[in-house]
Amino acid sequence: MYEKALIDSKAEPGDTVKFVLVDPAHNSVSVEVPEGAEGWQGAMNEGITVTLNEEGVYVYKCTPHAALNMAGVIQVGEAVNYDSAKAAVDKLTAAAATNKDRLTGYFEQVQQ
Repeated sequence: MYEKALIDSKAEPGDTVKFVLVDPAHNSVSVEVPEGAEGWQGAMNEGITVTLNEEGVYVYKCTPHAALNMAGVIQVGEAVNYDSAKAAVDKLTAAAATNKDRLTGYFEQVQQ
């Protein structure tokens, strides 16, 4: 588990996010990023620092815990990729075995 999940966070272009590992067997992997943005794939059992340079909605997950819908959303400026981010959230939620409302609830906080 990471120290603080950025599940309902809003950032500005150029902000840096640091995922800090506090429990083993977790990672952070981007699932959807805005056009022109760089995705990320954190290694298992390691923290990762990501700079969010492009406006839009970033959706990420913990790979080994995707079935638990362990995922999050970060909005950077305007939600320019709202529809593709929503599709990514819907896909993750459909594949999850539990916590079906978790990620959807986080995404509902995205401001269009």
